[in-house]
Amino acid sequence: MKRTIPLIIAFLVGMGLVLDNFITFAPLNTSMVSLRSWLVILALFSLMVAALNLLMVHIPRIMKRKGTWSQSIVLVTFMLLTIISGIFIGTKGTVYQTLYTGIMTPGGSTVTALLAFFIASAAVRTFRARNLESTLLLITAIILMLSNVTIGNAISQYIPTIGNWITNVPNATAQRGLIISSSLAFVTINLRNILGFSTQWLGGKD
Repeated sequence: MKRTIPLIIAFLVGMGLVLDNFITFAPLNTSMVSLRSWLVILALFSLMVAALNLLMVHIPRIMKRKGTWSQSIVLVTFMLLTIISGIFIGTKGTVYQTLYTGIMTPGGSTVTALLAFFIASAAVRTFRARNLESTLLLITAIILMLSNVTIGNAISQYIPTIGNWITNVPNATAQRGLIISSSLAFVTINLRNILGFSTQWLGGKD
C-alpha cells in the first residue's frame, strides 16, 4: 500500500492535468485550477525544507569550525537576514532592497562575467583543428565571430551574410531538433511516472 497509493495519486493527478489541456469539462477544469494552486503551496513548503536543510548542513560546520566554515557564516547570516527582513519588513523595505540590489544583483552579474573567462578557456582548448569535425567547428566559430563585429564586414561583405545563414539555417535547424527531441523525452519520462513504469521517485528501481 505504501507504493500503490502514491502511484494511484500520481496517475490521477497526472492524467487530470493532461486532460485539462484538451477537454472542456467544468468539474475537471475547476479542480485542476485548485490543484495548480496547491502545487504552488507545496513548492513554497519545499523551499522551506531546502532552507532548513541548508541550516542543518552549515550550522554544524560553523560550530565545529570545519572546512569553509567562514563562508558558511556569511551564507547563513545573509540568508536569515533576507528571510526575516522580507517577512517582517516586506520586500519593498530598505533592508531587503539593499540586500537584493546591493549584493545579490551585483554578485550575479560578477559570476556571469566570470563565466566569459571559462568560456574563452574552453574555446581555446576546443577550437583546435585536430580532425574534420573540430576544423568545421573552428571555421564556423571564426565566421560567426567576424560576422558580429565591424572588422568582419571590412574584410569581406559576404562574411555577415554567411554568418546570418549559419545562424538561421543550420543552427536553427539543430536547435529545433534538440527542442523536439528533449520535449519527446520529457513527455516519455512523465508518462512513465504517471503510468507507474518508473518508480525511482518512490525510492525504487526501474
